[in-house]
Amino acid sequence: MRSKVGSRRYNATFQVHNGTLDAAGTPTYTTESDWQPIVAGWPCEMKRASAGEVLRGSQVVAETTHVLFGEYFGATSVVPEARCVVDGQLFNITSVQDPDGFREEMRIELRRES
Repeated sequence: MRSKVGSRRYNATFQVHNGTLDAAGTPTYTTESDWQPIVAGWPCEMKRASAGEVLRGSQVVAETTHVLFGEYFGATSVVPEARCVVDGQLFNITSVQDPDGFREEMRIELRRES
């Protein structure tokens, strides 16, 4: 797939766990079928970040490795318990926020899965 020109050239997909439990009653996170998409193809800008770095006036959470910026209304259902897939790479969500409080832009901080 060809990348878009401009800052919002990435497409993020967000998934939540469907509640599947193993025999011991622990949620299973290892099987892809245990995850359901809640937002697919959210156009966003992706920036690399390190602990304590300030991006657009806000300090990132210590665990954050990447930050996504995109339209607010495209990602209102995203929660920190979800996970994110960008270009086939999996990320855990460390923070979801509307930094200005104007419901214009969403800021989602991610930590890349090992």
